[in-house]
Amino acid sequence: SVLRATLDSTQEFRSTTSGATADQGRSSGAQISLVTKSGTNQFHGSGYYVRRDTRFSANTFFNNASGVKRPPLEIQVPGGSIGGPIQKNKAFFFLNYEHRRDNSEANVSRTVPSMDMRRGTVAYLNAARQTVRLTPQDIQTRIDPRGIGVSAASLAVLQRYPEPNDFTLGDGLNIVGYRFTAPLALRWNTYISKFDYNLDDKHSFFWRGQMQNDRSIDPPQFPGQPPRIVRLNNAKGHVLGHTALIKPTFISTFRYGLTRQSFENTGVQSESAISYRNIDDLNALTRGVSRQLPVHNITQDFSWTKGSHDIRFGGVMKWVENRSRNFNNSFNAAFTNLSWLRGT
Repeated sequence: SVLRATLDSTQEFRSTTSGATADQGRSSGAQISLVTKSGTNQFHGSGYYVRRDTRFSANTFFNNASGVKRPPLEIQVPGGSIGGPIQKNKAFFFLNYEHRRDNSEANVSRTVPSMDMRRGTVAYLNAARQTVRLTPQDIQTRIDPRGIGVSAASLAVLQRYPEPNDFTLGDGLNIVGYRFTAPLALRWNTYISKFDYNLDDKHSFFWRGQMQNDRSIDPPQFPGQPPRIVRLNNAKGHVLGHTALIKPTFISTFRYGLTRQSFENTGVQSESAISYRNIDDLNALTRGVSRQLPVHNITQDFSWTKGSHDIRFGGVMKWVENRSRNFNNSFNAAFTNLSWLRGT
């Protein structure tokens, strides 16, 4: 979801998997309803700290097979909440803050050219399922009708790739794998607040607000390069509610909510793209983008009890904006595809 729910801010939740009523939305699938905690006439609070580190993790089979060490793992989640009265029996507050901090590393696998391929030798399986290798001389004299041979510029690009260390990826002939661990830093801050006010026995109001301030990075394309993407998230949301007991048998429920997804992703492409089919690009081809998506939502529901009948009706009004901006630079691009050869 755009706005995440923390454990200590959730009073209750309900999951409706089938037979959802009309006031639960228009989408298929399960409907999830969450209730945020409120303050009471007594002060209540909580503090917590969750930690997970490398001691509780194991290396993967493929990392062990490739000689790649177990990546460090460190996840820390401290937080706290407090709630209580502002005015007894009239006004209440609830506050929750949670911070997640990851200082870990991620397992990353890429496909790279084999040592033979980066020297200009390619391999294939013949009809007898035997591996046949074609040297640069074979390619020039037996394959290339113009006799040009292997491209020196292309070999220069292929030789920039790190040497393979995983032979379970790729086709096992010309394309193999490379595994490494990369830093994976993450910082999440979540702020949740709720205020309740009872005007009288018939009218009650509440306001709930939430803000997030997040930063995380994606692993680099290859070791020694910057992160493929730096993700910044500044999502916000609030809702105002009013419940009115118009009659003992007639209840009005009004809600206005605004959820604003706001994020920015940075890109790192700084040179022309040279791509080979089934081989990961030597450099990440990511571009920057920023986006704000405010969603306004108004609901008005009525519940009328008439004898043994419960009658409910209401309406929903929603409007959405999409304010996005892409940051693109112009680069040349070259792409090779073995399937362009006839008969393959």
